Amino acid sequence: EILDRRSLDAPDEIGAVITFCRRLDVALGGGARRGKLLELVGPPGSGKTQCVLQLAVDATIPRAFRGCGGRAVLIDCDGSASPTRLRSLATAMVDHVKRVAAKHPHDTAKRDAANSLSVDRTCANIDVIRAFDDLDLLAALEALLDEKEDEPPLRLVAVDSVATPFRWLPPDADPDERPRLIARVGRDLARLADTRACAVVVANQVTMTTTTTPADAGAAFEEVPALGLAWSHVADARVHLRGPDPSLTTAPSGRDGTWVAVVAKGAAAGARPIEFCVDHRGLRDCSSTRSHSHNKGPP
Repeated sequence: EILDRRSLDAPDEIGAVITFCRRLDVALGGGARRGKLLELVGPPGSGKTQCVLQLAVDATIPRAFRGCGGRAVLIDCDGSASPTRLRSLATAMVDHVKRVAAKHPHDTAKRDAANSLSVDRTCANIDVIRAFDDLDLLAALEALLDEKEDEPPLRLVAVDSVATPFRWLPPDADPDERPRLIARVGRDLARLADTRACAVVVANQVTMTTTTTPADAGAAFEEVPALGLAWSHVADARVHLRGPDPSLTTAPSGRDGTWVAVVAKGAAAGARPIEFCVDHRGLRDCSSTRSHSHNKGPP
């Protein structure tokens, strides 16, 4: 069980929000680290939104199960935060927690936490803010920075996608204004991670750039995170995601309906690609997904 794998000798203050994909959690040092900014980069269909929604749900896992026991705020810039999908992930998480509690019938802390946990309560601890432009995004971040500590504590802030508010500019816009606003968003996100001791996760799109090649080799291109130099050094950790459809990316994609995560920045940068699956329960290790499908039937 995912929640049983956390060491019982781990410190009481959990420092990361898990993804429910064990290999990815290990590569990230436990998951999305509190006090740090994690960037998820990929083309459409690469699993960015699924990862963001999964992390938002997992930020509410009770402390008795080595979760953060807090609440999450999702700033939705794309309009892709589906309430139905969020509730489906919350249902799977609650079911998982209750199964773990059933294995420890004499642990009163686990039993009480599981009994008080519900899908409605989990969803109530996830706030979704719709941001239509850069001003909405900045206003949401400023409100979170000014917010007083409350219960449950803020444990995760996610932005999906951070590039969307800057995709289009008015014809009369100052060309220097865009990088200034991007830098301001980056500073506010970093301050939020630091002052609120929460994990900050941003989904980002990709853009194409030319690479240096021999003169006779012709132009070569590679995918890089959007938003340019003003953004490139903001993240503490960066994960490139690839979906199972090879037509959506120039990079290696997943095989047999799997997704691929590559840690491009952080302690595990340069490690082997990590395969994961997405099903009705959310993100899972591929072996877990295949076992569940075999035992339970199709979702």
